[in-house]
Amino acid sequence: MKFATVLSLGLVGTAFAFPSTPVKREASLVQRDYPTISSAIADIQSKTSALDTQVKNYQTTANSAAVQSASDNVLASINNGNSKIAAGTSVTLAEAYQIGNQVDGLTKVYQLTIHRRWENCG
Repeated sequence: MKFATVLSLGLVGTAFAFPSTPVKREASLVQRDYPTISSAIADIQSKTSALDTQVKNYQTTANSAAVQSASDNVLASINNGNSKIAAGTSVTLAEAYQIGNQVDGLTKVYQLTIHRRWENCG
């Protein structure tokens, strides 16, 4: 018991005797990738809107090739945006909130497209 107390006090004393060395980092300007992310989301949203149009038209034309092509365009846009964003740098907190608002708009377009798709099934 006495040994553990002496050892503990010795370790604490050593920690206070040798404070950690502060690290000094120089400020640097970093190019943020908000425009890349924003344009990728906008492209996905426009391709999804085009898919929604084809889904609406399917009810009258029954052209599944057009729906498939529009769907492939959405998938290609998602993959293209993903590869561009993955190669970029981080964004600020304020930019992240703006991206969140864009994603909310994209979510609404997706929900509408899926809803129309299920309407055409029944």
